[in-house]
Amino acid sequence: MRKLFTPALMLGILLCACTISLTVMADSAIHNNSSATGRVRAINPEWGNIDTEFVYSDLERLGITKNTTFTVQFREKSFKVMMGSTYDDVQKGEWVAFITAEGFLRIARNVDSAVMLLGCKPGDNIVIRK
Repeated sequence: MRKLFTPALMLGILLCACTISLTVMADSAIHNNSSATGRVRAINPEWGNIDTEFVYSDLERLGITKNTTFTVQFREKSFKVMMGSTYDDVQKGEWVAFITAEGFLRIARNVDSAVMLLGCKPGDNIVIRK
């Protein structure tokens, strides 16, 4: 009896099925010297997190890296935010931001509502600066 699927063929099929594509997202913000303006994508109704259209390259252009602070501004309100990777990077009630699994910047407060203080809604423009 002849084998239809050799080990090499099975490995080739497995490799083809497991190919992962990596998409690098382009800048989505309007950059102006030391700041960038972008839109609010969504607000988490339960926690008050602000999901934005900013991507990693927007932060990189401004020199915003992990464990540094930056300012987020909406109209006349502005707050200092710690760039981290998780909510636990800051104390309860403090501002934190990180890139989500979808590749966008989330602005939040640890165990508190960011949107209640900032007051923005989806579609609004916000400004970030180092």
